[in-house]
This record gives sequence, C-alpha cells and structure tokens, in this order.
Amino acid sequence: MTTDSIAPSYRLLVLLAAFTTLRFGKLAALRRRDVDLEALAVTEALSSCAGG
Repeated sequence: MTTDSIAPSYRLLVLLAAFTTLRFGKLAALRRRDVDLEALAVTEALSSCAGG
C-alpha cells in the first residue's frame, strides 16, 4: 500500500496513526492548528471534563 491509495483528506491522519503513539481519540480530536508540517511537529491540545 502506498500513500497514493489513501484519499488526500485522510492521508495525514493515516500517517500520524502509523508513525506516532497517539490513540484514535487523540487523532480524531486534532485540528489543523495542532499540526506543523514545516517543523514536523504535532501539539496536543489539552482537554478537560467538567465534574470529572
């Protein structure tokens, strides 16, 4: 399988899942502002639960 066979809108998500230790929930919560392609860095936004 090559990355050419992955739809462009999902390509980064699939590559991040393959090469990072992020769980699906963290990957699904990522936004464009969390990914810096020039620096090859991903920053996780912290989330909190009320009452938890």
